[in-house]
Amino acid sequence: MQNFSCLWTNQQDILTLKKSLPNKYCSLLIQVFWGKTSRQEIPILQQQLTTIFPSAEIIGTTTAGGVFQGTVQENNVIISATAFEKTQLKTIFIPEENASQAAVQVAKNLAPTMPENTPALLLCFLDGFMNGDDFVKNLNESLPFVPVAGGLAGHGLESQSTAIFNADNITSKGVVVTALYGDINIQQQFNLNWKVIGPKFTITKSTGNIVYEIENMPALEFYKKYLGKKIVEEHLLKITMNFPFIFEKNGIEITRTPHKILEENGSLLFAGNIEQGQKVQFGIGSTNQVLTDSISQTLKFGKQQFETIFIYSCVARKLLLNDTIEQETLPLNDLAPANGFFTYGEIAYHEGKSVLLNQTLTYVSLSENTPTTTKNKYNRPTPTQETFDEIIHRSVINLTSKLTAELEETSNKFKNMAEHDQLTGLFNRHAGTRILSEEMSRTKRHKESFCIALLDLDFFKNINDTYGHDKGDEVLKYWANFLKQNLRPYDSVVRWGGEEILIILPNTKVNHALQVMTKLRIQFSSHQFDFESKVTFSGGVVQWFESQDQTTLLRRVDSLLYHAKERGRNLICDT
Repeated sequence: MQNFSCLWTNQQDILTLKKSLPNKYCSLLIQVFWGKTSRQEIPILQQQLTTIFPSAEIIGTTTAGGVFQGTVQENNVIISATAFEKTQLKTIFIPEENASQAAVQVAKNLAPTMPENTPALLLCFLDGFMNGDDFVKNLNESLPFVPVAGGLAGHGLESQSTAIFNADNITSKGVVVTALYGDINIQQQFNLNWKVIGPKFTITKSTGNIVYEIENMPALEFYKKYLGKKIVEEHLLKITMNFPFIFEKNGIEITRTPHKILEENGSLLFAGNIEQGQKVQFGIGSTNQVLTDSISQTLKFGKQQFETIFIYSCVARKLLLNDTIEQETLPLNDLAPANGFFTYGEIAYHEGKSVLLNQTLTYVSLSENTPTTTKNKYNRPTPTQETFDEIIHRSVINLTSKLTAELEETSNKFKNMAEHDQLTGLFNRHAGTRILSEEMSRTKRHKESFCIALLDLDFFKNINDTYGHDKGDEVLKYWANFLKQNLRPYDSVVRWGGEEILIILPNTKVNHALQVMTKLRIQFSSHQFDFESKVTFSGGVVQWFESQDQTTLLRRVDSLLYHAKERGRNLICDT
């Protein structure tokens, strides 16, 4: 495998590139990274490439900047040609706006009939506004364990139309994929190096990669509130790239930034999905820290020798690192010819699944021969000593993180106090009402069943009057602990009031709930307190039905508890 590249201005550049290629090769992959603002010349380039390289597989994309032999290029067209000795190639062009359907069509075209026909790697370029999450999710399902690399097409820092293309076609809505077949040595790396700051916020309304509300306010207004109204109005894309949302998914940190305002109601389009209910935090990058961490990973990676490196990096990194961006990309070219582009979202392979990332430097290193361990070729200088502004910036990150952690700890303490009964440690009525409402919604969503039980100690007033409230409290604490120890971890035990306890039993039908409560009643009545030979409780059990609201459900179970008391106590009733 050998890689050669050039900057294209006319046909002569391609002819010169051809002379660099070996005389014989099995297949030729040409990647085009189109950095020009205008796309009018793309058909001219397509014609020149197909004329000079009629058997080549061609895959191209508009970019937010390119990487040519490790150097960062603006407003240029980069042609990267990789000549393979043994690897077979197949390119698929799908002009499809729906990400899931595009992935299904890709998988259908590549569906292996035998294990040896499974692609070793997919290089995927998506239009810049496709839902990358849905695309990789469907690819993972249709072609499990097939690594994917690539990214979403870019167009500078502006929210404008992007394009992807192959040898003959070009579209602003779709995907182009090249599958590599053969015994290829592949390593993928990705660096984030952003740090979280500030409290966690909740995505309160979203569908796929469209976010409507954050903390119950329109998404755009949320950004205006926390990042500054005028700043967001004038620099939405740039400022949100510097302060991405960060959250954990499948064991890795995922970042998301908006790149388009969709409607007047303030909804925003993101590169990938953010589920409703997801907790997110703002992230911030420190130039020196990002470079230091990135170079450290390159040093480890550079101990193996590969034949080519494809770089697919986020435009946000270019925006953050600015003039120092090549301190990330040039070291990779010291290891092997490194070319690529800056994306609106990059795809990487992690622990058996492909994922859509943002803010990251991703690169895939290839070799048709077994990579050998070699002396590290990295010979670039480490990042310069931090400026005082950078030190202050890092201190602000640390200060904000510490303050946030302390505030969250205090908030959690107050929340715990607000939702728990001080005597028994059980949930209080306020929390119980919330949990009950959530369980009704969950049960309806999953089409399951759940029950509640309302229990009350028999003749508890006599214990208080005869032995004093200290002994009464002792009974309540023992009872609460007894119930928690003998119920499932996901059952909720609530001190509903006085000596009444409400139990919420998810995924349970009434017959089973009655059996459980009866067993607990018998066990509890056998316990001997040092001041009373026997203490019992009564209760009612009901199953929830969708037609019932919370008030009706509670009224039913309260009526059954009252019925158990009327029938002589130490009894559980379900009818």
